Amino acid sequence: MQEIESGMTDIYKQCNNGDVASSSIRKLRTVYPELDQAAFSAYGWSDISASYEHRPDFVEADNEGNEIEKYVRYCWENDIRDEVLARLLTLHAERAKEEQLSGQAKAGAKKKGRRGKARSKTPDNQPDLFES
Repeated sequence: MQEIESGMTDIYKQCNNGDVASSSIRKLRTVYPELDQAAFSAYGWSDISASYEHRPDFVEADNEGNEIEKYVRYCWENDIRDEVLARLLTLHAERAKEEQLSGQAKAGAKKKGRRGKARSKTPDNQPDLFES
């Protein structure tokens, strides 16, 4: 960030812009898959290979019928995204079931409201302004 002299938002905008080819942004684009591979390995998913592409969030037609790509991002390819999301959903369901079986989670339990009055952080030797 210091080399580019930009904040995170600007850096991500540059990373998402396929026309930006500075050495810092190219390096950042190589780090993303490395971080993903480390996360996949932590989950035991070494069979997934993170690959990225510049892809629009959606495409719409202009007044003349030409397709215009909107909000192009540097992100996982669709098949990788779908696979990771499917595995995360499966993992979530398995863990929720384990919690229910172990009694850690109570099905249909209502959330409790706030527990009592908020505690004052006033030191003992200082008078409370709202006490009479």
